[in-house]
Amino acid sequence: MKLNNSQFGEVDLPDGAVYEFKHGLLGFEELRRFGYLHLDEYAPFDWLIAVDEPEICFPVVSPLLLNPKYVVPLGEVERRALGSVPEDPVVPLVIVSVGTGQPHVTANMRGPIMLNPKSHKGMQVVLFESGYPVRAEIPLISETQTVR
Repeated sequence: MKLNNSQFGEVDLPDGAVYEFKHGLLGFEELRRFGYLHLDEYAPFDWLIAVDEPEICFPVVSPLLLNPKYVVPLGEVERRALGSVPEDPVVPLVIVSVGTGQPHVTANMRGPIMLNPKSHKGMQVVLFESGYPVRAEIPLISETQTVR
């Protein structure tokens, strides 16, 4: 499936990269289909692009990169919405925001997006009592630092 986006130009979503969101995303409830896009130049960040309105896209990242102990408890309601059984691998992602204040780059750890690659269904879960922050700082490596 090809989409046009002013940021990326023409995007060719691979087969199986489109996920149905029965309730959309918070603030974007009318958008029900999102493409999951990986572009090497943005790694470790990926993108969710609204299929029906490709100008709307969100940078996402695995919350496990920010907190290796991150857990999203899925109940029966969530499993049903994802079309999954407990054995199905479900991919958690968190939306990244870039602002002008401090911290500059944050991730919404309280509202993860869950993708089921088997059913191609997705949903946003709100972890009200989790203690996870809505704006978790994503530490950046400056040009003067090196990764060893």
